[in-house]
Parts: sequence; structure tokens; C-alpha cells
Amino acid sequence: MGDLMDNLTTVAVHRSTLERLRGFREYGRESYDETLNKLMTVVSMKKTDSDGELNAETRKEIEQGLHEIKEGRGMSTKELMKKLGIE
Repeated sequence: MGDLMDNLTTVAVHRSTLERLRGFREYGRESYDETLNKLMTVVSMKKTDSDGELNAETRKEIEQGLHEIKEGRGMSTKELMKKLGIE
């Protein structure tokens, strides 16, 4: 358990911020670390514009991915699952 404790830190936030953060928890025992990581993931994955359409960056990434697949540089879902050990 020492390794876990060595990787923890304390972050000071206003009480109002803490209350807002609690509102984002999906279940009562969800840690603040889980909640914060979930929120950061959602923000980093925001790939649409204000109208809900894919933004230019996302469209470019999709086109690049399709091009890579056509060139044979892709991997099937089955191959990926095997590589990740989740067959």
C-alpha cells in the first residue's frame, strides 16, 4: 500500500468548488481522482463544434485514419483485443 500512498497528493479547492465537484460524481463512493479524470477525459474528447457537427480537426483525424486503413496500416478489433490480452 506504500506505493499508492506515495502517489497521492492534497489539492486545495474552495468549498464551492468541492460542492460542484461532488455533483459530477456518478456514484457515492467515486473518488475525486476518478471524478476529475472523468471530467478531463470528457473535455479532451470534445470533438464537436457548438452545432454538434464534427470539427475540422476531428474530420481531419478521421480522414487520416481511413487513409491509414486503406494502406493496410490498421488493425482489426480482433487483433487489437489479442494484443491487449482481452480476447
